[in-house]
Amino acid sequence: MKDIPKLKLNLLNNIPNVFTQSQSTIDAFKVDEYDHENIIRTIKLLLHRINHFSTSLMVRKIEDNFDDVDFVRLIKYPLPAAFNIKTKRVLINLQVLGKKEITNIDPRTLYSVIFYGYLCKLYTLKPLKINTQIEVSDYFTDLLMKLFGKKYGIMASYQEMIPKLRFICITYILTSFYGIPQKVSYKKAVRSRVTQKDFNIDFDDYDLSNARDFIKILSESGVFPGIDLSFFIGYVLKNRNLGLSSIPMFEDEMRFMATLGASTLPSGGLFPPYLEAFNASLHRKIVMMIHPYM
Repeated sequence: MKDIPKLKLNLLNNIPNVFTQSQSTIDAFKVDEYDHENIIRTIKLLLHRINHFSTSLMVRKIEDNFDDVDFVRLIKYPLPAAFNIKTKRVLINLQVLGKKEITNIDPRTLYSVIFYGYLCKLYTLKPLKINTQIEVSDYFTDLLMKLFGKKYGIMASYQEMIPKLRFICITYILTSFYGIPQKVSYKKAVRSRVTQKDFNIDFDDYDLSNARDFIKILSESGVFPGIDLSFFIGYVLKNRNLGLSSIPMFEDEMRFMATLGASTLPSGGLFPPYLEAFNASLHRKIVMMIHPYM
């Protein structure tokens, strides 16, 4: 059985996706009480100026003084938040925000990072249900198509590759995000109107729970010929400005949902709001999956 969410992030050199540290270990990196109070004060002042479906959640958490959150500074961890499954606490990594003083952090960015952290907790404890897979896999396919389609010609000269891209993406999402056995995923992916027999490669040679193998199969299938890990990440970062914080959404269901949810808030570029533009209808449906938990 695959770990859902993943324990480590393959695309980011196997850094932890979820933490398993004791509270005593985390305490060494926590900000002091003065900074903690400044964070509460900052979010409290912002609440009356923000109109978002997360505000009721944030009101409850402020009333509890964010007592389930550890605000930390982790110099070597590049992501703004994570969930510690050992302590059942959210980690907010203020180091990523690049400001020494809490008062110098844009309140909207701070709010979005805290919300992102709570979504990391939510989708660690309650992973996506299988009945959400069509919306998620279809949005993910459109995301890939619009990110890379023009470069590889599948939106023009090589449109016959679109069903193959859909097949690969559906299989990958089912296997990687939902933990469905890969051979079972092949059968569900036939809604793309192709099967694995329409490829000149053997899908069983790849582990589609692994993001690196996903990129490899995109290349070796001829859908995105020549694409590799370095180009994939570099293109996303440099050409689309999605930011390092968005890279994990390409390999993990928890990060995918947290990123899409946080992208509905101003975040100083950490979670770009134009993620909606890749498919506004599907983006809205996926974000609506979060609402009942608020």
